[in-house]
Amino acid sequence: MAGLSVEAEAEIQYLEAMIARLEAGEEDPEDFRVYRLKNGIYGIRGRPEHHMIRIKLPVGRISLEGLRVLAEVAEQYTENRLAHVTTRQAVQLHHVHRRDVPKVLRAVNAVGLTTREACGHSIRAITCCPYAGVSPEAPFDVTPYAEATYRYFLRHPVGQNLPRKFKIAFEGCPTDHARTPIHDIGAVAAVEGGKRGFRLYVGGGLGAAPMSAELLEPFTPEEDLLPTMLAIIRLFDRYGNRKVLTQARLKFLVKKWGIAAFREAVREERRLVKLTASGADLEAWAPPEEAPPPRLPNPPQKPFSFAPG
Repeated sequence: MAGLSVEAEAEIQYLEAMIARLEAGEEDPEDFRVYRLKNGIYGIRGRPEHHMIRIKLPVGRISLEGLRVLAEVAEQYTENRLAHVTTRQAVQLHHVHRRDVPKVLRAVNAVGLTTREACGHSIRAITCCPYAGVSPEAPFDVTPYAEATYRYFLRHPVGQNLPRKFKIAFEGCPTDHARTPIHDIGAVAAVEGGKRGFRLYVGGGLGAAPMSAELLEPFTPEEDLLPTMLAIIRLFDRYGNRKVLTQARLKFLVKKWGIAAFREAVREERRLVKLTASGADLEAWAPPEEAPPPRLPNPPQKPFSFAPG
């Protein structure tokens, strides 16, 4: 069991205090709505005391203990005793009573899961190819990079109040199982001169105005992956449309500027990221080391012999 982090416990305690004030008529419902959305808690129309909770499975992975806890909270705290698996590697619990929401949050956070930034105008669940780590066709396993990106951006100040939701996907296979063209950032494993990196795409999305992501760079070295992503998100935070919600996704900014101008803006912003980001900020990112080869059992000292008959 991972155990409850200090940050998660502080957020849950704050939520509990807000709920108490709300039920006493002392809390602004709009302030409560904003805070619960930041923590992955949706409202249910017509039943204000009930909520839907979205639980992120970091890069689509979950432990056996995590599965057990999800089953327990679904049985104990939802009306239908069901957990819904989403297309973006998350789990949703519907019709959880408001008084039980903190209990669910404590249970899932204790096994390394989180609801933080699972909804709202934030960096959503970072998804990963389901065959990452086992595909013989992938040049390398993208899972450690996806996990490091997830950890870095969780609770990061840049992702707390974006113009609109922001989605990132990692792919290692020649076949695009992660559907990177429909994401704000799609990172596809690439190797150049024996060096690991990524082919980066930006500005994809579905909805009423679907757009396929544009190629930002054919090769971004692994050490530049995080600074590049941070540069893209900073530009989106600064220049995304905050007045018209239906025009607020990154794809509209890329279309408005054109990919060539957007590419140059990212390169300049990345240069500033490297110059201005604190040492501790960038030290949080380190390209994963090559995994050691598996240890094989030593061969027997003498060949086996079998008695006749």
